[in-house]
Amino acid sequence: MSSLTVAPENATAYARSRSQLFCDGADDQDEINEALEAAPTRLAAGTFNLAESVIVPNKGGLSGDRARSILKPIPTFAATAAKHATNMVGTNYLAALVTDPAGGTSDATIEDLVIDGNSANQTEQGHCMAGLLVLGSDFASIRNVTVHDVLRTGHDVDANTRQMCICLNQSEYVTLRDCNCLRAGYEALGIRDDSSHATVHGGLCVADDNCLHAAQCYGAAGHLPTHTKFLGTRFRRDNFATYAGGFIAHMASDTELIGCTFDGCTCAFNAAARGIVEACDFFGWPAGLILATTNAVGATKILIHGNHFAESGECLKIGGAGHADIRFVHNQGASAAYLVNFVSGTADVVDHLVIEDNEIEAVSSVFRLIGTLTQPRIRRNFLRGTPTNAFNLSGTISGMIVEDNDLAAATNLSFNGIAFPSDTVARNNGTKFVTRNSGTATVPNGATVTQPISHGLYATPTAAQIKVTPTLLGNAKGFKVDTIGASTFLIHTDADPGVETATFDWDARCLGD
Repeated sequence: MSSLTVAPENATAYARSRSQLFCDGADDQDEINEALEAAPTRLAAGTFNLAESVIVPNKGGLSGDRARSILKPIPTFAATAAKHATNMVGTNYLAALVTDPAGGTSDATIEDLVIDGNSANQTEQGHCMAGLLVLGSDFASIRNVTVHDVLRTGHDVDANTRQMCICLNQSEYVTLRDCNCLRAGYEALGIRDDSSHATVHGGLCVADDNCLHAAQCYGAAGHLPTHTKFLGTRFRRDNFATYAGGFIAHMASDTELIGCTFDGCTCAFNAAARGIVEACDFFGWPAGLILATTNAVGATKILIHGNHFAESGECLKIGGAGHADIRFVHNQGASAAYLVNFVSGTADVVDHLVIEDNEIEAVSSVFRLIGTLTQPRIRRNFLRGTPTNAFNLSGTISGMIVEDNDLAAATNLSFNGIAFPSDTVARNNGTKFVTRNSGTATVPNGATVTQPISHGLYATPTAAQIKVTPTLLGNAKGFKVDTIGASTFLIHTDADPGVETATFDWDARCLGD
């Protein structure tokens, strides 16, 4: 027999006529599991009441009639299914649907069905629960599966409850396509311990009610997930003001988000390594993308490229220590308070922060850098709107390069006129940030000093930063530069140059170049 069809108690007469196994509305998992042990199994339209887990075996297949086939745990599921609780790196999980935890499955297929966690009626507590648990199952394919309401009433957000709509654990090369995760107790989609090379195509992950994250890549120490890819997935936060509720890569590595949408929520890399966020859209949360620290470990080698931020307070927010090799390039921001906001303690450090080729309509300080940064690079950024300040600088910043930026839209170059570090290299940043200028000057016949010479620099240069070359001295033998101010300086000669006058070329700078 190539496949078997299982009909629920409330199936239509036509569906029952085309089925081989029939459920009575109690312990419906028994008929489904019997079919799965024999052949790929299809669920007819209707609701299947589960007292224990449905288990998909090695190379097994389970499909439904799209949204019309519903798996629903009964109110006492947590107690009756306890014998199927599966230990995953120290935590017991229950699931309505699980890949065989005993067999080390591969190539399982699950598609076209709905799992209703029935959270409003769950009476038992004390076990973690997932709607769909892919455990120790490599090369599994999950398609068009919607899981909702997997949470326990009366539970606060708590890492020890960890209810998830879909959870991947200790599994490799799993593909989720067009799956929806709605209303969970901790995270809607969890990519968990020792999982690698999972790919999520499309779908919707929602953080609402008591849900902490729409999706998370995380694991116990020594069991972190790696190489997770999200392609065109939508993350959304509903009715939950305390948390950002988006996606977080927590100490995970090699995470990629391409073409995703963040609707009212954030994307966070918390002590994560080698991440990519590219061609994503961020809407309406105080921070679009966050880099955070755990146990003094920061995010490293993160590329943020080609994204669009709208109505975000901060397009990129960096907090904590230990971040390194962060590239924020070719992004667009509209109605943002900051393009990049690094605000942290005096002991916190970011190494090699690159901010290049971005376009931003900001309302506060475009580059807010408050902390300790080494070798930040700010190049070819274009400001729109009327931001109050181009820069807000504080702390210890060394080796900074600022070049080829269009800063003309900013009302002020820097917050409260704070000077740039003396070792900053700045050039070609427009009339708001002139750091090098040159010209000519003349001491006329009958005088020994020039008229005030406008140096045009954003800050007052020192005498050593003004180079003067005489082209003609006449009767004078020497000269000097003095009376250097915020906008002008003077050149004095030691004698009246006479009828020939004295002429000079000058070159002035106020920062490195």
